[in-house]
Amino acid sequence: MFLGANIPESMRKVGHRAATDDPDQARRRRRARVRPAWSRSWRRSRRSGVKLNYPPDTCAELCWMAMHGLVAAMIMKPEFPWSDRDLLISAMLDIHLKGMVRSQ
Repeated sequence: MFLGANIPESMRKVGHRAATDDPDQARRRRRARVRPAWSRSWRRSRRSGVKLNYPPDTCAELCWMAMHGLVAAMIMKPEFPWSDRDLLISAMLDIHLKGMVRSQ
């Protein structure tokens, strides 16, 4: 949403943290459940014996950032001659998973 150069001043000051007087905190809290769910998944994986290269919260954020970057690039550059869309998505997940899960 704010990928362009015209970032509102209020967003520049607050950044990724919600303002304490935000009237829409309930909606933000609902959206904020995604990251904890991913973190729980990584913690369950670790408990089941999967060796991680990073803490579960970091793995969750890396997945989120990777997919966000991929989607943002596709949105911002629709005219770019991207290779196969489905392959890009699965490859992004694949390379991140391989980087986060320790080879045994």
